[in-house]
Amino acid sequence: MILCDIKKEEILSHKILRIKENENRKDKNANLENKLKENAEEIYQEAYKTLKNHLDYKSVLAEYRNLRQSIENNRTYEEASNLYTMEMELKKEFSENIFERLAIMFYGWISDYGESIQKPIIGIIAFILFFPLFALLLNYKLNTVYYLGNYWDLVRDTTIAFFQLSIDKNHFMKNWEVVIRVASLLLLGNLYIAVRRKLSRK
Repeated sequence: MILCDIKKEEILSHKILRIKENENRKDKNANLENKLKENAEEIYQEAYKTLKNHLDYKSVLAEYRNLRQSIENNRTYEEASNLYTMEMELKKEFSENIFERLAIMFYGWISDYGESIQKPIIGIIAFILFFPLFALLLNYKLNTVYYLGNYWDLVRDTTIAFFQLSIDKNHFMKNWEVVIRVASLLLLGNLYIAVRRKLSRK
């Protein structure tokens, strides 16, 4: 069951599932009648009574996925993008695996679940410019003034490692090469996913 404006809202099943979970947890602040009134339409009350015993996390997730794939086949990509975001938000909300939830949260923060090209690009630029300062902050016993005077050399070394090249072993950023390379894989990976997704929708 859909019954929503996919540009703005979660699907009805997602809303009902949240109400059901609140009811199961016996949350004093999650009064069922108030939750239903927030949705404003009487149809939700009837739908809830009919569907609540047949809904679970996986069934709603499958509903999102099937609807998104159908819309993508019709080349209405903006709506499909919104549905994919809602699908990932549902995973984050109801997943019982804390590591999966954190990974999804990070994925959304970095690239809007692969829907944004701008966010990973901004993340790459910010990382290259500010990570040297962060590294210096953690190594406060060093001659910070000296290294700040050579800030652009640190940025250069960070850029070299970021694009998977080797830093001179005598340079300060060599100590952080592994961290930089891991960050590179995460950021460039998200950028690749976002670009590929955009190009596949042309």
